[in-house]
Amino acid sequence: MLSSSGALDTALASDPQGLMPGRCKGNDGAMTYLIWNGAAVTLFGLAGLCWCIYFANRARKQGLDDEAMKERLQRLIPVNVGALFLSVIGLMMVVVGILLS
Repeated sequence: MLSSSGALDTALASDPQGLMPGRCKGNDGAMTYLIWNGAAVTLFGLAGLCWCIYFANRARKQGLDDEAMKERLQRLIPVNVGALFLSVIGLMMVVVGILLS
């Protein structure tokens, strides 16, 4: 256990590769871009999910018969799955960026 700040400074100086936990050498720029790009991809996916919710509610409020409602919702399924895929990929980018930085 390190009891004084001088001993802590000595311990940090003896770690030239920055392998001690909690240290950041400042050259993790690529991971920062990965995190922010992942957040942007996630937001695009969430926007797509909101778009699907909006159009599904609009179709419900129009009072369509069962066959027309089924046809309209079936057209939304690929968009919904794609938006969910974007959100998952974006979150995976964020997690990988955090783990590697």
